[in-house]
Amino acid sequence: MRNQVPAAILLSLLLLAALGYVLASYGGGSQPLSSGAASRGSNYLVANYNSSIGMIPNVPGGHTYYVYSDNFLAALALKGSDDPTLRAISSNITSTDARMLSAVPHPTSQYQVISSTNGTFFTSNDYVLARLGSAVIETTLNNGTTPLSPVSYVDVAFLDALYLHRVGLQKSAVGDFTLGAKLYDGVGFVDKAFTQGQYQTYKLALYDYVGKVLGAVLPSNLESNLLKLQDPDGGFYIGYDAHFTPNGTDTNTATTSLAILALGTPGAKAQPSPYLIPIFVSATAAVVAAEFFLLRGRSRPTLQTPHEKRLIFT
Repeated sequence: MRNQVPAAILLSLLLLAALGYVLASYGGGSQPLSSGAASRGSNYLVANYNSSIGMIPNVPGGHTYYVYSDNFLAALALKGSDDPTLRAISSNITSTDARMLSAVPHPTSQYQVISSTNGTFFTSNDYVLARLGSAVIETTLNNGTTPLSPVSYVDVAFLDALYLHRVGLQKSAVGDFTLGAKLYDGVGFVDKAFTQGQYQTYKLALYDYVGKVLGAVLPSNLESNLLKLQDPDGGFYIGYDAHFTPNGTDTNTATTSLAILALGTPGAKAQPSPYLIPIFVSATAAVVAAEFFLLRGRSRPTLQTPHEKRLIFT
């Protein structure tokens, strides 16, 4: 009997340890897959920053500078850095953006929702704001008259989900996010703007970023797929094919900025199933009870016949 008691205790402890292990696996938020990739992306933005203008061109060596969405996103990507130099560049870009937009009434962009509760999802128009030598300062504004549908456009689905999340409409946010996620084919997104065989990298980054903010379950290979599209210089390619081969050689500011935001954002804490703990507790209790009754049965004295007694004491 004494040898059986430790066995029962050991089995119970093993079950409790298993429960602890499972719960511990849910305890923390997922960490960014590659902080190094985000750092290289930030270095790419800094390397292309034009200090005399206070902005980053659309592509390396280019002469076109967009307020929205390029430099707005770049400022957000650099703002979260631990490096004071990068934060200073972010501040300079934000100041330049504001100066360039000062004469524009109600400048609206769908990307404003990343840092505020401003959500506007209409068709876009491009505007020239200034010319500084060979540099052209432009912006894209979502100030059209036709609303964009989250059913047809992945970026609208994800950004509108982010807007709804920020204003506290969680159920609707999950609904819009799901609309976008359904268009993911394991390689990229096939929406109304999709051209056969040409996926857009920024949609992968948006999926990753907004999904993390909402605490959604994301494909396990999503970030590894995103990282396949990073150039050695840190920039992210604009588009790619089904084999993750870049379409062309261009990386750009907006795509790289969104990738930095995605890679630098930890996932929300995963929650275990509400049925998990009761199942483990019930299983442990059942095993302990079974062992208890088994041991109790083994310890009960056995009645001996008179013949058996004679054999014992003879």
